Amino acid sequence: EIHGPMKVPSPPSVLPPEAAGRAARAPSPPPWQVGQILRARVVGNAPAPAPPSGPAVLLQIGTRLVRAQTPVPLQAGERLTLEVLRTSPVPVLRHLPESPGKSPAPEAALEGLRLRALPRQQGLQALLAPLDRLLRPGRSAALPPPVQAIGRQLLEALPTPRKIRDAEGLRRAIASSGLLLERHLARADPAVGRDLKGLLLRLAARLADAASRNQPPARGTRATPISRAVAPATAPSMPLAGNPGPRTTAPGAAPELVRIIGRLPATTAGPLSAPGALARLAGVPGTGGSPVAPPAPGPAAAGAVPETPPPLPQRAPVPQAAPAAAPGGLETGLQELARAADGAVARIELHQAVSRTPDPQAPGLWMLELPVRSTHGIDLFHLRIEQERPQGEDPGSERGWNVQIAFDLPGLGPAHARLNLIGDRISVRFWAERAGSAAVLAAAMAELGTRLERAGLVPAHLGASPGTPPAPPVPGTRPGATLDAHA
Repeated sequence: EIHGPMKVPSPPSVLPPEAAGRAARAPSPPPWQVGQILRARVVGNAPAPAPPSGPAVLLQIGTRLVRAQTPVPLQAGERLTLEVLRTSPVPVLRHLPESPGKSPAPEAALEGLRLRALPRQQGLQALLAPLDRLLRPGRSAALPPPVQAIGRQLLEALPTPRKIRDAEGLRRAIASSGLLLERHLARADPAVGRDLKGLLLRLAARLADAASRNQPPARGTRATPISRAVAPATAPSMPLAGNPGPRTTAPGAAPELVRIIGRLPATTAGPLSAPGALARLAGVPGTGGSPVAPPAPGPAAAGAVPETPPPLPQRAPVPQAAPAAAPGGLETGLQELARAADGAVARIELHQAVSRTPDPQAPGLWMLELPVRSTHGIDLFHLRIEQERPQGEDPGSERGWNVQIAFDLPGLGPAHARLNLIGDRISVRFWAERAGSAAVLAAAMAELGTRLERAGLVPAHLGASPGTPPAPPVPGTRPGATLDAHA
């Protein structure tokens, strides 16, 4: 059932003096788009224009206070979910009714998040590789000091191979991968200081501020375009060996994140809007306020970084190597780096949207990326962790786990791994896109079997092959799919 359409005069009609004052002081929010999902609160009745044209109510939609005409009786304080049907000549909104006992707001917010993040997302290497090289000795002066500070903190927070060799270290790395940022904030968890998404949001905010100010680099230096920063270099990665490691809590990290997220509108199509929606769903306090104007998108550097396909529920992980070089470049590296940071945040948001399990009884699914800081730079591991359905009809029967991993390491090239664990029995299969690399992996299977046995597991099957893994069977349509249509 669809409730009657709601017409919103543009610009808004007569508002109460107090409301009109608030609306005048608020910054101009981005325009609505057809298909956009909005959350509104009924402020109260609004005086109808003369001659009368039907019942009218005053709605608060984000920072907008608008007068709407609707045949649906509404009460002050009522909260609505609205869909934008038309934006001109007069905006028309549709009231989406809520199912009995279940609010569609979280799913609607997540769907809006997916649609906004898909066109923005970029592979994390588009940001991490240039950032790593820009912060090397002799190059860091090309970045403003606030960007340098948060950039170094981000790189220092990345796990090293030594830190993820055991189960507890891997658990901490996954918990800090960005999937759980909103939960960390809602629970005031000290881990928020080293959360990857939180650090990326702070970096994106400082880059956007620096780009908008067009802040010049230190005297005597020139800004290094990102396309030049990712070119191969003989210098080692940023020296962090003597660093004691990331702090447990970055001073001021949580308040800064709440300020940043609180200024991000949860119902607009701006490039930095989706974190606000997730934060509100997670119940993060203090995430309401005036929206911040995101940086202008601008043109992307053609061919600068290979496009990385977005994570989708039915898509396997993809290997991602650090970009070796990029032709051309933008006039200023700050804007390019700001877009890469926003693209990295959008990619984590897509992983969060895919990983969400609507039904608590359904098998779990988590997709994430783990950047690992090594001596030669940043390596990226793309993971898909999926819990199998119970075997047979007994819901209490043991469930297995499937893990898919994709990576692209220097000297090895693109490679894939699939692990299956049921009880203490484990099977591991590798694929390498280079024939020589497949032979190297096959020669290591005996050592892998020995180490698995030492860990208390029973190796059922171990192997390595050249090529790529076969495509897994596509399951039925999963809640949260971006496109669900029948012809």
